Amino acid sequence: MTNPEPTTSARGRVWGRRERLLVALNVALMIVLALGVAVGVNVAGDRLVRAHPTWRRDWSEEALNTLSRETLGTLRSLPRPVRVVQFYRPTDSAEVSVAEDLRRVLERYAAESENFQLEIVDPDRDHMRASALVAELGLATGGPDSTTNNVTVFMSGPNRRDVVQRDVVRIQPANPRVKPPEEPKILTYNPEEAFTQALRAVTDERPAKVCWLEGHFESRLDEATPQTGISQALRAMGRDNFKIERLNLATSDVPADADVVLVHGPRRGPSPDETEKLRRFLEAGGRLFFLADADVDLAGWNAVLDPYGIRLGEPDVIAWDMNSNFTDPQVIVVTGGYAGRHPITRTLYEQHLSTIWPRARPLLVTHDRSEVQAEALASTSSIGSWGERLRAGKTSGDERFDETDDVKGPIVIAAAAEESHAGGKKTRIVVTGDADFSRNSWFDAHANRDFYDNALDWLADRSRSVGIQPNLGTTRRVILTPSLLGSLFWGAGVALPAFVLLVGGVVLWYRRR
Repeated sequence: MTNPEPTTSARGRVWGRRERLLVALNVALMIVLALGVAVGVNVAGDRLVRAHPTWRRDWSEEALNTLSRETLGTLRSLPRPVRVVQFYRPTDSAEVSVAEDLRRVLERYAAESENFQLEIVDPDRDHMRASALVAELGLATGGPDSTTNNVTVFMSGPNRRDVVQRDVVRIQPANPRVKPPEEPKILTYNPEEAFTQALRAVTDERPAKVCWLEGHFESRLDEATPQTGISQALRAMGRDNFKIERLNLATSDVPADADVVLVHGPRRGPSPDETEKLRRFLEAGGRLFFLADADVDLAGWNAVLDPYGIRLGEPDVIAWDMNSNFTDPQVIVVTGGYAGRHPITRTLYEQHLSTIWPRARPLLVTHDRSEVQAEALASTSSIGSWGERLRAGKTSGDERFDETDDVKGPIVIAAAAEESHAGGKKTRIVVTGDADFSRNSWFDAHANRDFYDNALDWLADRSRSVGIQPNLGTTRRVILTPSLLGSLFWGAGVALPAFVLLVGGVVLWYRRR
């Protein structure tokens, strides 16, 4: 018995299914090919741009991917080659985008000048090269200067400056206590400012010379203990292109080419001869950075500081703040008590950054001479803080303000003074009532390093700011007025679905004819 041949209508249905299947496969293949072409063009374009950086074009309305005029001028006038090494290793979700963007910014720098010699190293992918560079450059393997923090090293001739991640971006860590957990947030971000300043610093002909005073039991340059050492501060000064030399006023005068005299934690006062040498240095337009410790009689130094409107407080009085975030009210946390317009503390004030002063003595700021501009840089809060006088027999729990014996707050912890002279010279002084903030145990706490760096830069006339503002683009807002909401409803909620239904109905009717 033979099978009946399929009817014409049956063959048509089979062919129709095959035709639809072939059409679907053809559409899918075309989509895959289109995606492949798009990806291929994108990859090829990226490689071409990397090979020929000058081919880049910035099509954004705000020129987000274009370097500023200040940076372009610096790059095109580089007097000699600058070697730049960046260690590229993102560690969390917020740093991933930052590290990638830093790489792109540096590539734009390299595209503008042949003297900008850039090398980017990923320690995870090229461990041998990264290890060799760490040994060559003498980088730390931990802390803020380590390769895990995306450090960028600028070198030209004998000069060098390291730009660490905290110099270009400040990231607020995720708060695990909040549910749902928050992602890390970028608070401030301006890599071009930091990179261009580093370029200008390493192409300067002469590094700033800091004379480290000795002979009064100051902090020793070779002291590198984790708690009381100053190795981190010295390393920061080295990467900022400061040259440090020892100075003993008992045997020599202040060198004529000294930019700054630094007195770190002295335990006794100067002799009359040493005082006279410092006075002559300052009267000739010299600069002094004086970091005092509490509980030490340093009245002899007031003969140097008094003419400039700053005086050290009594040795048995320490700053006390019941608003401190620490259990010990002697640990002062300054967040808003800054001079908002002074170059040293302006960024700290604008960005609401905190500095920590473990044990500070009060400073007195006077205005006895009109030609001297003296002002407080950092002070305790006005409520709940005072100068506590250390009395015999005082026990824990007696931390309360005594009007008859204590010093009423707010307490000045850091101050600066400036005096202008004929010929454009200026005398500048920065005094802090605490030296512990710059020692190893506290140097990297919050913005302590920023205060220390800013103070040295101001004293040496080396501003970190080159006037480059971050280009954050334009925020475009859509204000949904009642009429606009009505248009959106009738257009997207009614007209568009109705059109789709109408087209679908027409296609269905046509296929069933």
